[in-house]
Amino acid sequence: MTTKPDPAAVIANLEVLTNKLCDVFEAKADYANAMQDRYVVALKAFVIFLDRSGVNEDIAHKFAELASAIHELRWGAVADFLRPAVVGGRGPDGEAVWTCRKYVVIGLECILRSQKMKNKEKAAEHIADKYPIFDRLKRNPRASLPKSILSWRRIIISGRKGDVGTLYKFFEPHDLPSDEMFARGERALAKAAEETAKASL
Repeated sequence: MTTKPDPAAVIANLEVLTNKLCDVFEAKADYANAMQDRYVVALKAFVIFLDRSGVNEDIAHKFAELASAIHELRWGAVADFLRPAVVGGRGPDGEAVWTCRKYVVIGLECILRSQKMKNKEKAAEHIADKYPIFDRLKRNPRASLPKSILSWRRIIISGRKGDVGTLYKFFEPHDLPSDEMFARGERALAKAAEETAKASL
């Protein structure tokens, strides 16, 4: 025969259980955040040490990139090299890849606005020939680089990868002379090539 539980005892036990669960979940959340913050600070200190010690700049950049990736976890961004392997498929491309692609698209748009190329296909071919490093940004290694560049342009202009208005600020003022607009595009592409070479993709 089962005895009826004492309501006061049930309430007391529930309070103990609630406190334990709060301790477990809050401690874990706080611990993860605290450890992420500590690793970010530690990595930044290590980057400063490497810079001041004259260590290869690319090596220091890798640790700075790791610190940034850990920091961005707090806001839901996951860098490709922190993303778990996807069994049976591949997850979406990360922020580092799309940041480099945006610089490529800025370069392409500036070249188009300079009117030094007949059309966007010719401009994309020019970029692919001059900057083969952008092969690293392709989702499919066997894909055509010029066609990939045009695909990135369509996606970015559609607004599917952030605020397209921010992108267009790079083209202001819009009435630059042709040579100057073309040079601006080449600077954006050179920046994209530099970041692509450094990034852990």
